[in-house]
Amino acid sequence: MNVMIRDKGIKLAAAVTRKRRFHEIALFLLLLIILVITAVRLITHIQVGTSERTLSPKAVNLSPISPATTQFPVLSPSFAAQGESVIDVSPKEANLVPFISTIYSLGGISLYDDAQTVEVKKGNPTAMVQDPQFIGAITYEYPDLNIGFDNNNVSFVQVPAEAGHIQINDQSVSLTVSEIRGLLGEPDYVAEDGLVFQRKEALIKLFLDPETQELISLNYYHLSST
Repeated sequence: MNVMIRDKGIKLAAAVTRKRRFHEIALFLLLLIILVITAVRLITHIQVGTSERTLSPKAVNLSPISPATTQFPVLSPSFAAQGESVIDVSPKEANLVPFISTIYSLGGISLYDDAQTVEVKKGNPTAMVQDPQFIGAITYEYPDLNIGFDNNNVSFVQVPAEAGHIQINDQSVSLTVSEIRGLLGEPDYVAEDGLVFQRKEALIKLFLDPETQELISLNYYHLSST
């Protein structure tokens, strides 16, 4: 009889122990699930917050605060036919869509050509004029245009209106203000002595007669030379 009671007690104790262990395991799993959910929510919150900051309009806004911040002086090369001084210019809103979005050559000459390349394209110049104010600056004079060099690299191309026409990239255009504006659109800048068209680092400036507003010359040069 005592043996039976003892066996029942042992079985009852074992059952209680198993039930307690089950409860402990269940509680541990519940706590683990709660921790995982909390961690996932925290990570998601951090990622969403970071994304919002990255895509904030203030962070990606590349527009100038005001039109005045886009102003900068545009100068023609030192070899221009007309004597010049530093001129402040104001940007002008473009009304026409330009046909040419990139200017890579004028009269077949690129701003990245050197003297040897120019001689291959144009032949020997009719005259070579050394600029007394700048060491290494020289101008090749041709019947239809002048090409300036700085340390053997093209610094500008100047075409007088008397040449009649010129080739911009692969398009021939008459040397009149209306024809050039028809090809390039509205000028990006208006200076006291002319109109400036900018395409990335390349600039074309039309020098105008102050009284008649007719074209005097067209200059093609790099933004870094301004």
